[in-house]
Amino acid sequence: MHYAPSHLKLGLQLAVSTLSAGALAAVGAALGPGLLPTIRAASPGPCTSVTLNGPTASPAGQAVPLAAAAMCGTTPEFAFFSRPGQASAWTLVRGWGGPDFVAPGGASGPAQFLVWATDGSLTVPQVQQAMGVEFGTTAQPACTSVTLTSTPPSPLPGKVISFQAHATCPPSVVVRYSYFTRPSPSSPWTLQAAWIGPSWTWTAPALPGAYQVLAWASDGPTTVPQVQSSTEVYDGVPSTCTALSLQANPATTAPGQSVTVSANSTCAPGSNPEYSYFVGPTSSGPWTLKAAWIGSSWTWQPSSSIGAKYVLVWASNGPYTVPQVQASVLTTAAVPTTCTGLTLATSPAGSAISGGTVTISASSTCPANSTPEYSYFIGPSSSGPWALQAAWVGPTWTWQTSGKPAGTYYVLAWVSDGPYTVPQFQTSTAFQLSSAAPTTPTDPSPTSGSPTGASGPTTDPQTNLSSSFMASCWQAGYASLTCEQVEIANIDSALASEGLGPLVWPSALYSLPLAQQLFIVTNEERLARGLPPISGMATEADANALAGAQAAQDPQSQQLPGVIASFGNWAEDYGPLASDFDWMYNDGPGSFNVDCSSSGSAGCWVHRNDILANTAAAPLIAPGGYVWAAGAACVPNTSMTFLSNCDLEYALVPAASLSYDFTWAQALAEGAGAPTP
Repeated sequence: MHYAPSHLKLGLQLAVSTLSAGALAAVGAALGPGLLPTIRAASPGPCTSVTLNGPTASPAGQAVPLAAAAMCGTTPEFAFFSRPGQASAWTLVRGWGGPDFVAPGGASGPAQFLVWATDGSLTVPQVQQAMGVEFGTTAQPACTSVTLTSTPPSPLPGKVISFQAHATCPPSVVVRYSYFTRPSPSSPWTLQAAWIGPSWTWTAPALPGAYQVLAWASDGPTTVPQVQSSTEVYDGVPSTCTALSLQANPATTAPGQSVTVSANSTCAPGSNPEYSYFVGPTSSGPWTLKAAWIGSSWTWQPSSSIGAKYVLVWASNGPYTVPQVQASVLTTAAVPTTCTGLTLATSPAGSAISGGTVTISASSTCPANSTPEYSYFIGPSSSGPWALQAAWVGPTWTWQTSGKPAGTYYVLAWVSDGPYTVPQFQTSTAFQLSSAAPTTPTDPSPTSGSPTGASGPTTDPQTNLSSSFMASCWQAGYASLTCEQVEIANIDSALASEGLGPLVWPSALYSLPLAQQLFIVTNEERLARGLPPISGMATEADANALAGAQAAQDPQSQQLPGVIASFGNWAEDYGPLASDFDWMYNDGPGSFNVDCSSSGSAGCWVHRNDILANTAAAPLIAPGGYVWAAGAACVPNTSMTFLSNCDLEYALVPAASLSYDFTWAQALAEGAGAPTP
């Protein structure tokens, strides 16, 4: 299902007025999400001019949006009139008010619209302007994109930069461009040049720092942009970070010992460098990101495998998107003399319905030719208390869950290669037991798409809930900690409105990949309502979700091998947490759910129903040999990079064909869990 909130598509409107000698003045031009700023020149007298903008051609019967802008001494008011032809009398269609008005559509043929403007008595206009609209025809297409390049891309302070804009517009039109600058992403835009040609030169400020330039393009009228460029960043710092040295302490670790990597970079005076840390098996990778843009020291707990490990460090004094300099350092794990590692796997993976059996499989890292044995315990939390279930047995143990209430359980395993009195190494894993929630099936057989009767034991909300994350996420970026913390607070507030406890969302989850965050937050929504979690993210389903996100469409789950039921969601939003909020709490009539155009639409709350599909009861309960698996992906939106395309799918597929790249058991180990019901 497609969820495309139009309030997230940035709307910018600018009115530019000409002063004496052709100078342009920009006052208070703060461009941001949902804002329509006006830039006016100071004028002490009454209104001296007014413009009226809108489409000059429109299909018959289609409403026409009109926008007026006036040069006035104080805030003006506007009145709108219409008539079917030049020989007809004007008819008032809206009295004094704001500058925007949506005029009703007309039959095929010409029509005229008139605007009055005044900043004085609301009896007669000080200025007026008319425009014509031809109904029954389609307007010439507008400009669709614009690119912006500069020479040089990173100048020294006080030096001249040459900008070149290129817009994709209809043939034989005259394109005009406007240019803006600002010193940081959180600062307002300042107009530098209005509606000129594609070339513009700018002298970089003398103060070093990161500056941004924005270009607008239009083939007319040149009062609002038809397209705008992606913001280009120009770093005015005289020099970037040029060198980086690393030290690992200790360079050689004992089993279970942590390593602290310290970084020292050579950067421009007054800069504030930050660092990203990666781990890989060789000096050329492949690299796994462990910590992004933090301080100059990072402590790492290497795995128990012996041999060389490499830590790669990036350094930058901003913007923190790519490294300015990088270096790597070698660490070595010493040969163990006892068992030094232990991992646990569960079957089924991560969750099951109470009353069945769960198989626990242990795999340990022990000295060659040793014979390790294992002990198994069950407890209510990661710190116990622990109840011994089996002492010093083999690597596989079966847990009988009959009589166990629904909830999160922890399995602790000890390993030793002898003597078998105390563990040489231990680890635990979390497991979710759930009780099947009863439901009345309304569809005898599951099908591909959003299944009828698939909703969980909840009812659709009566109203949409509003969010407060848009401004923070637009300024800081949808993948930033600032944005995600506000989004989690919005979800917790929405859960509270349904009488449910907050998400289980420790700080470690913020650093997980966005696709894994989407999988976890939707699973926690299910658990909060007594539904079993989806067992894991299948590699094949993730690839399918990624293809859907990249194509800006729902995941084509029916293409998965052996699938017998599937459904999925797509959203253009501020990352996975915003997508979850809008799918779950802002998906009814009046929302930006494109499948819910009215209260009677079948698509209302369908995204929520997909997430809360009751996979533990008919008609969606998995038959023998099948399992419900998830696919998730989030990628930048190609037209608005401050937004993401996120796809989520659930698919009922043969268990034997699956390979998981992230499971609910791993999510529990990261600190995820079930919200308090």
